Amino acid sequence: NNSGAGSLREAVSGSNRIVQFGVSGTIKLTSTLYVTGPNVTIDGFSAPNPGITITGSGSFEVGGNSSGPTTKGSNVVIQGLRFRNVGDDAIRIAFNAHDVVVDHNSFAGSADGEVDVTEGAYNVTVSYNIFSKNKGPGPSLLSYDSSRVSYHHNIYFENVYRNPIVTSSFTRNYSTGQ
Repeated sequence: NNSGAGSLREAVSGSNRIVQFGVSGTIKLTSTLYVTGPNVTIDGFSAPNPGITITGSGSFEVGGNSSGPTTKGSNVVIQGLRFRNVGDDAIRIAFNAHDVVVDHNSFAGSADGEVDVTEGAYNVTVSYNIFSKNKGPGPSLLSYDSSRVSYHHNIYFENVYRNPIVTSSFTRNYSTGQ
């Protein structure tokens, strides 16, 4: 379900969680689902066949703290999910979120990006994903002072632009964390 007891939204609302699925199906997000707690793993591989599909007008946002790095939005893993026809970014990693892995997912038809890494996010790995038939400007944006980001072993299919696109000044000072 989108919300309520036992929903994905409720499962990612805290810290130190491993989210596993006892059923398969489609979760239609009606608003942005925020993953802000540290140490959260969303394990789509745990669902029985045919797995978990995320759709709807909402997106996943792994968000840290806009004023600087904290544990908020850190140590997050998202794996084994399908994202289809999401109304905005399927996954947005932003606001100094860090130590995030997006691995073995598939994305198609998002209205904006499929996985965007922006606004100071760092130590991010986007690997072994399939990005196809994006309806927006393109599947992957890496911008706005994000750094230490690795995109590898991804497949980009029938997208027009941003496969990925990298734009930014990349000015983070790691000795101070800012």
